[in-house]
Amino acid sequence: MEIMVEGAIPAGWLGRDDLVMLVNKPLHGLSLDELLATILELSRQGLVRFTTKHDRTECEFSSTDQIRNVLAEESRRGQGKTYLRLTSEGARVWEAFAAPRWDDFISELEGFDESLGQNVTELICTNRGRLERYLKSGYLSLSQIDPSQVWWDILEPWEVTYWKSLPKAHRVRFVDPDDGMEVPPPPPRYMRYILRPRWYRWD
Repeated sequence: MEIMVEGAIPAGWLGRDDLVMLVNKPLHGLSLDELLATILELSRQGLVRFTTKHDRTECEFSSTDQIRNVLAEESRRGQGKTYLRLTSEGARVWEAFAAPRWDDFISELEGFDESLGQNVTELICTNRGRLERYLKSGYLSLSQIDPSQVWWDILEPWEVTYWKSLPKAHRVRFVDPDDGMEVPPPPPRYMRYILRPRWYRWD
């Protein structure tokens, strides 16, 4: 359940050897049969559902054979079409167990901004002070960027995940330091993940 907290995941990821790099989480440590049985049980309890790219309807798994086929999608087609996600009940159970501290959670996204024609990094947190500290430790080259290329604003409300919303958060966006600028590149994503504050019990 943990790896579905921040976003729905392609089902085929669960069977991949590089799962650690994909989600920055420890391996589940289950054999294939144990993994199939676990997913089926979570689905039967109403904690996990699957959706497809073209149909957002949440569906329950009916058998381990069905799950086995879903996990093999990526190897057969190169790209899976089925996604696993928490239900509202699954999210409630995870919150009760993990006791997340949402003020410590930092969302980090990178992508191409068509309006600017450049790569942009976006960080969001309800705690501005924590966000500023993370910027200084995780993006050492930020101080060398033109201040006009750094934008702060406030989100009200903030859609933290597909199942969680908070009243307010601070957002900072800046042009990717490695996008044609003569500055040291930022630390690799997995290094920045290590620098992120621990925000729930098993993080």
